[in-house]
Amino acid sequence: MKKYLILAFLVSFCFQETVFAQKRICVLGSSTAAGTSVVADSSWPNRVKKYYKDLGLIDTLFNLAVPGTDTYSAMPSSYTPPPGRNAPDPLHNITRAVNLVPKPDVIILNYPSNNFGWLSYPEILATFTTIRDSALANGIACFITTTQPRDDFNATDRQKLKDLKILIESTFGSNAIDFWTDVTEEPSLLRKPEFAANGDLIHLNEAGHLQLKNRVIQKSILTGALACSFQDVSAIYKNDFIQVQWSVYCSSESFVIQSGTDGITFKTIATEVPSQNYYRLKYAVTVDQHPSPGINYYRIMAVDPSGSLKYSPVVKVSKSAGSFMADVFPVSTNTGTTVTIHNPTEQNVDIRLYDAAGKILQKMNFQHAGVISRYISLSGYAKNIYFIKVQSGNQSKTIRVIKL
Repeated sequence: MKKYLILAFLVSFCFQETVFAQKRICVLGSSTAAGTSVVADSSWPNRVKKYYKDLGLIDTLFNLAVPGTDTYSAMPSSYTPPPGRNAPDPLHNITRAVNLVPKPDVIILNYPSNNFGWLSYPEILATFTTIRDSALANGIACFITTTQPRDDFNATDRQKLKDLKILIESTFGSNAIDFWTDVTEEPSLLRKPEFAANGDLIHLNEAGHLQLKNRVIQKSILTGALACSFQDVSAIYKNDFIQVQWSVYCSSESFVIQSGTDGITFKTIATEVPSQNYYRLKYAVTVDQHPSPGINYYRIMAVDPSGSLKYSPVVKVSKSAGSFMADVFPVSTNTGTTVTIHNPTEQNVDIRLYDAAGKILQKMNFQHAGVISRYISLSGYAKNIYFIKVQSGNQSKTIRVIKL
């Protein structure tokens, strides 16, 4: 009898441990996340819930999505929006999400297009960032889905949705989930016919929702989901060294800087230990004094006290001066950005900053050979789209920058 009691206790203990290890997901979004146009079980959130429940990895998926809402609707309850914007919805916003019981481990934001035809690039990215930061400040990992195509948008607005897809991926890096590529037809930027719901020009059918579910699963959102998000990761060639810079909002025991020459294999070159270990925006710089000739790749690895890892996007910089190159980083900023020029020979370099109407706002001109960086301040300019054109001899490159 004693043996059976011990066995029963062990079974009960293991079961409790399994339940305790299960995680929880919360979805914030609009009609796509709410499952408009498909039966409930076929929506991508319910497919994700079934997939992870069948594996025993989650016990709950909270779906707070509401048709017709946008990113302003999901802003914190304390936020006061500008005139003409939606107010936060206290029953379906980030404040409600982070206070759910039991507390979510992961939040997914799925606002693919509502009002994006007239909202500006900077405010869309700024609202996504605020919502994401609210999740991170509460120790919850956050993933942002990209835009999705809409057949009722004109060509200009469809291109804007594609631009936003790229900007979301560049802004949120590994925490962005691609909800665009599989269901969008190029070059029209319309929905692929096989994934378009019948009867409207916006939503996806069940086959389309399956594509979205697969993208979420491929992201492995529950595997070591460290609540950590890297921003403004860059590497620049400066005074014969490679300087790596980043901002991060994270609780981490250490940041490991790694380099490589193929973008696949990396070695550790430095370790940064935060002065304090809690959720905060942190800026750090390290220098690689021995870069390899040619292209060098860099990434930062965050390590939390439990040993979970989170990698930043990989960035690259060239130590070689064999061909003209011009890069701008970051492309989304509220302060300024750095232009890095790789010039193979002594050439006249011309850098110009334009507004969206084509007016020249800043310009600089100099002779240089090799690699050089120049900082362009955007302080004092309105939130908008700007263009930086770099001209070296008969070669040029124009890069779009967003002032947040």
